[in-house]
Amino acid sequence: MEKKDFRKNIKLAEPIFNKLKALSKMKDVKQYELIEIVLDFYVTNKLSEKEKEFFNYQLEDLNKEVNNKNE
Repeated sequence: MEKKDFRKNIKLAEPIFNKLKALSKMKDVKQYELIEIVLDFYVTNKLSEKEKEFFNYQLEDLNKEVNNKNE
């Protein structure tokens, strides 16, 4: 499997993209790493336990789907 098979593009409003770009330059961190940090923070600090369970269930399901496509 090639590296491009793991990438997906997302569209961001320009003000949000500019914030992401500025942070990534300031901290010398890749944009995808910042997105992962923000997502992890949100899941840990903003979701209820029930929402976390559902999130993890959905994530597992999506990962299985990707694995099945790659077999």
